[in-house]
Amino acid sequence: MSTLSGGPNVVMDGLVLWLDAANPKSYVSGSTTWNDISRSQLNGTIASSYSYSSSFGGGISFAGNNTMYVPFVLDTSTNFTIEVVAKCNTMITEQSPQNRQTVWSFISGSSQGYQLLDLEVWNDGITSINGDNTNFTGPLTGNFFPIGANNIKVYTLSKSGTSQSWYFDSVFRGSVTQTYTGLSQYFKLGSRGPTPTGIGQPWNGAFYSAKIYNRALTAQEILQNYNSLKSRFGLT
Repeated sequence: MSTLSGGPNVVMDGLVLWLDAANPKSYVSGSTTWNDISRSQLNGTIASSYSYSSSFGGGISFAGNNTMYVPFVLDTSTNFTIEVVAKCNTMITEQSPQNRQTVWSFISGSSQGYQLLDLEVWNDGITSINGDNTNFTGPLTGNFFPIGANNIKVYTLSKSGTSQSWYFDSVFRGSVTQTYTGLSQYFKLGSRGPTPTGIGQPWNGAFYSAKIYNRALTAQEILQNYNSLKSRFGLT
């Protein structure tokens, strides 16, 4: 496992998107561009109102009316890993689709619509792990893990074949099996919707970093990434 020389002990093998608000090469306060510091250089655009916070090294706050999008092609038939660090300000408790909050989503641009793959959460659960516009209601739904308000979480999905393994703060929380087909056009943080700037089920809180790999990280590698982050965020 290679890491970034002279920097945090981040897994670099297969890293194809890396946004980090604490790195001045990735983000400068006041900018609407969030630069990708991986070799892909797929820079993101922050839409609508937002604010910058220097807390925890740097984060971009969304007030429930914002989104960030990157022109990112994801072939969901391949293996990949997504890791996002986010903090919630006000976590809703109602489980209806209209009241969930979106951590990430992908726009497919295909006839299946935009729910190619997204992660939506509420106070005590996780839902809408979608494939081709089809909701999957498996072991990750219901009272699955406590999120709560004002908590920073590291959300990680590692996909190998048709199996999705989900980790929160590097702890394995379960897996589901589902077949995906299709290519994404955009990767979004903080909302879902059929257009890059569309804001549906928005996140009320801050985003600190996001990584995408073109392979499935192992549990050991997911823990390695978490260990590179935990001192920054005061995680255990």
